[in-house]
Amino acid sequence: MNTMAKKRIEILFENDEILVVNKPVGISVTADRGGADDLLMLLTRQLSPAEPLRLVHRLDKETSGILLIARSRTAQSRYSRLFAKRMIQKLYLAIVRGPLPYRGGSIKDPIARSKRNPQAMHVHPRLGKPSHTVWKELADFGTLSLVAAQIVTGRTHQIRVHFAHRGMPLAIDPIYASAEPLMLSAYKSGYRPKIDKEEPPLIDRLTLHAYQLTIPVGPQEDAEMRTFTAPPDKKFVAAVKLLAKYKDKSAPGFHDQNDLLRILRSEQMEYPLKTETGQRLSRREKEAAYNRILVSEEQLEQTVRDLARRLNDSYPVNEPATAVVLLEGARRFAEDLLKHLVFTVEVRYLKASSYYGSTESSELVCIEDSEKTGGQIAGRNVLVIDDIYDTGRTLAHVLDWIRTRQPKSVKTCVLLEKRVRHEKQITIDFGGLEVDNAFVIGYGLDYDGKFRDLPFVAALPDDFEN
Repeated sequence: MNTMAKKRIEILFENDEILVVNKPVGISVTADRGGADDLLMLLTRQLSPAEPLRLVHRLDKETSGILLIARSRTAQSRYSRLFAKRMIQKLYLAIVRGPLPYRGGSIKDPIARSKRNPQAMHVHPRLGKPSHTVWKELADFGTLSLVAAQIVTGRTHQIRVHFAHRGMPLAIDPIYASAEPLMLSAYKSGYRPKIDKEEPPLIDRLTLHAYQLTIPVGPQEDAEMRTFTAPPDKKFVAAVKLLAKYKDKSAPGFHDQNDLLRILRSEQMEYPLKTETGQRLSRREKEAAYNRILVSEEQLEQTVRDLARRLNDSYPVNEPATAVVLLEGARRFAEDLLKHLVFTVEVRYLKASSYYGSTESSELVCIEDSEKTGGQIAGRNVLVIDDIYDTGRTLAHVLDWIRTRQPKSVKTCVLLEKRVRHEKQITIDFGGLEVDNAFVIGYGLDYDGKFRDLPFVAALPDDFEN
């Protein structure tokens, strides 16, 4: 007998219209291919409802967490419309491969079903449907991280595909990453298993849990918005606690210790996608603050599309390439570029810099490497993505570092090139635009950490003062 069928499904909330439940791992929400009882069968047996229960949205079989069930066709139609209008918020917890290059972000890569594997999805700029995930890192454990992910759209495998495409796949994901379980011995120094017993896995299932749901409760148009949370199962919680305890010494762990307490107590979490309040400057007002706009927002968008087209023509679809993105400046450019690539790209991030709080490039080039990045280069087609070709010292140093790791090929893709005499002559295989010899800011480029969020590229004002 299927032992899963004996379990009672945890009911988090119920009224005449809906059920909010906590779906366990391993239970399908639709007809199970192996013949096991699906979620609606188990709930029907448990509750004996007057009408058939109906799905409003779905979770993967190996994803645990919060799920909304309708008690009638009318309720199903109503809440399905609310999902379609994006009036319902949903938050996931995910353990992903790290370290992450930054603390949060917005991913808008379009998703389509894979023709090679009908059970999988992939990013496809032309055939994919618009897909949007907003995420925030809650804890940095070193080689792993815990993130909160909010889905704005609800595509199949959306979080799994988005995170894998951006080089931060789920720690355990048999389709898009590794199926190997997490073992405590890999993180706890001096771990010794019990005599004559194999080490049990810390966690051996998909490291994704649907944690929180915010919905209107009641039949009225202005019904009260309520937030429900689903406690993660014991293995997920144990994994988070032990990873926090035995994290890398250099890793900060939870950025806010209250987040760990909230998870342990199943309390409400903050959504990464916030509704901004207060006055916001229009694009014209932002541009008016700078007297030299070198590249407009529209020019940047067109340039990124042109570069993506050239890259798609140059790289075979069926041979994965490794993209090495130079942080922090090239991050935004790379994010926009990746949305349009049709070939498989495994993204790695490298921190290299020759500017230190000034407008002059220093002689010293620093590379903050992880073994994970270096280990993914040998025998691979490597595409180095950078923001700007200026003196060339940083890029030349990075290319030398990459070549020592014996890649199959190395090519460069650079958004901007200054009209200067470069100290290091480098062949730019895929170049974007030329700009004047000025200290440029915006679209990911900064001055001492400032101005990265400008949607255009401008020259730093001559009279700028820190």
